[in-house]
Amino acid sequence: FQVLHLEEAIKEFRKPVIIDIGDSAGTHAKYIMSLYGQNRDIDFLSVNLDAQAVEKIQKKGMRALHARAEDLQKYNINADIMLCFETLEHLSDPCKFLYKLSSGTNAKYLIITVPYLRNSRVGLHHIRLGRTDRVCAENTHIFEFSPEDWKLIISHSGWEIVKENIYLQYPTNNLYAATKSLWKKFDFEGFYGLVLKKNNTWSSRYTDW
Repeated sequence: FQVLHLEEAIKEFRKPVIIDIGDSAGTHAKYIMSLYGQNRDIDFLSVNLDAQAVEKIQKKGMRALHARAEDLQKYNINADIMLCFETLEHLSDPCKFLYKLSSGTNAKYLIITVPYLRNSRVGLHHIRLGRTDRVCAENTHIFEFSPEDWKLIISHSGWEIVKENIYLQYPTNNLYAATKSLWKKFDFEGFYGLVLKKNNTWSSRYTDW
């Protein structure tokens, strides 16, 4: 579901530069290379805040950068396509992050997936549950928005939607549809995926970036 959103965007590039923000194991890089690498010279870079994840990727012989997703501009990183799979919900300020990518990079496309919820909520589940263990960005959801609210954030932050899809973890046309309530309780119903391109119609009207 995640990688298939890349299919239309990558067709435009013979030698695409792809950056995977939040990659923890190099899995997406290997999968994308196996799917599209035969006909394209792909330059792939993984970015993660977790030093162990970066080391794991580098040990596999792939490029990885130890950095915060919000700070990519500091490294003069540019790409044709940026991937952001299950990352935005971990950020304290997804609006500012998306705006920095739209205004400070030359990426033509940004491909994102987030958990799918019908109604938006604040995550911070460790506080809800009263857990006292230490948490970090890697294992903490802060904002879990519905598609309608993500669309507003995307427009506000300098992007427009080229393509969108919802993947549900359960079938909707047989008895297993009854598992919907279990997915909602213990995980997520599914995931929401989007292909974005730059459009500053709304972000240019906001004066406090």
